[in-house]
Amino acid sequence: MNLADSTLFKDYARPILQPEASVNKAQGHSSPGIMSSVLQCLVCPPKLEVSRIKLAYVSEDTFTMAIESRITGTGPISSTISPMVLDLTFSDFAFGKLELPEVRTSFWGAGVVVREQSITITDAATFRAFVRSIMVDDDTSFQLDNGTCSVRALGATAHYNYSLDIPIRAMRGPRATVRTLSRTSEGLAATVRLSNPSPVELDHGVCAFELRNDKGERMAELSGQLKMVRGQFDLSLHGTMRTGVAPSGKVRLVGVGEGASSWCNDFDVVLDLNNEFAGLFHA
Repeated sequence: MNLADSTLFKDYARPILQPEASVNKAQGHSSPGIMSSVLQCLVCPPKLEVSRIKLAYVSEDTFTMAIESRITGTGPISSTISPMVLDLTFSDFAFGKLELPEVRTSFWGAGVVVREQSITITDAATFRAFVRSIMVDDDTSFQLDNGTCSVRALGATAHYNYSLDIPIRAMRGPRATVRTLSRTSEGLAATVRLSNPSPVELDHGVCAFELRNDKGERMAELSGQLKMVRGQFDLSLHGTMRTGVAPSGKVRLVGVGEGASSWCNDFDVVLDLNNEFAGLFHA
């Protein structure tokens, strides 16, 4: 094999040997050649693997967010991407700003860990739509837009505008089953097993729920700590039953709330109620 004909030589070695391919360090711009090739790989990564996104402490004005992810396909040359602030967007509408840390890339890619940070909600309707999409859709995505960063590689620096689309698997409902249901001296106690296939974790805090029959009538009013983690988890509920309301084989557990807790309203899962559990509402 002729080394000069290899893809690696053409893309990376040959530009170094050409004087016209030198980088203007003072202006921070890259000319055609190796710097341009490197930056194209770095700034437009072909793959982002998200392992965990956590949303918590939601109020009417703020929430916290943390991300664990990894980018691959950043090219064979190590580099450093500066910290930056980007718009968090969903369906082309921004709902907050996220600070990304410095990222050091290598041949193997780069881990990107965004520590938990407080984010001011700039568009409550868009944020609500984003949360709803995470909970009910099969797949969804959000974007990081309008970032400005500098990239250092091979002793040179260039400045770029940065945007990134982040597709993620959503919760698909989520799927739910009744594990236990019993009467207590104070009313009703239930344990619901939920399955979350998404990398997104949602900490709703204490939420209020209604158990409704197939006619939409309230069978019970319940409350519990809804912390939706990855994989399977249990939701413990306590509350009171309503008399005179007939149960059905399929019921819905629906989140209800106002103000800061209103994002629980998008929680709406179908549960199968066997004869034993349904009998508790006849007693």
